Amino acid sequence: MITEPKIENREALPYVAISAQVTISEIPAVLPPLMPEVLNWLQQKNLRPAGPPFFRYLEMTGKQMQVAVGFPVSEAVRGDDRVQPGSFPAGQYAVVRYQGPYSNLYQAHTLLKSWTKEHHILPQGPHAEFYLTDPVLEPNPEKWQTDIVRMVKS
Repeated sequence: MITEPKIENREALPYVAISAQVTISEIPAVLPPLMPEVLNWLQQKNLRPAGPPFFRYLEMTGKQMQVAVGFPVSEAVRGDDRVQPGSFPAGQYAVVRYQGPYSNLYQAHTLLKSWTKEHHILPQGPHAEFYLTDPVLEPNPEKWQTDIVRMVKS
């Protein structure tokens, strides 16, 4: 299931993340294990996530992608050599919610891209996936919910 895309105004959202360079086929093996690493880093600093984990697709060059894997935090924090701070800027975002297994997320990305093009909305900056459902707590992939978001020019 994919919801109708919409535009949302969002506040700035600081985060901490580990960045990795991957191909599409490497995503399942390389990126998900970074989530507990970032979470452990937050716990060591006595910090808590201020929202769900995400993948932020920073750059795509050919088949290679630079992806930040992280968690929002309530305020900007200092990182280290491995875990880096960042921020989703305040502004308007095109958003679509997808429910189902992660292997079909591409359909939601395609829908959001087509919708912004149809409505003459100019995307700016990288897109991201926010994983709203914890697969450990909900083992049925048909119930997993993910928001795909991309900042747009207002």
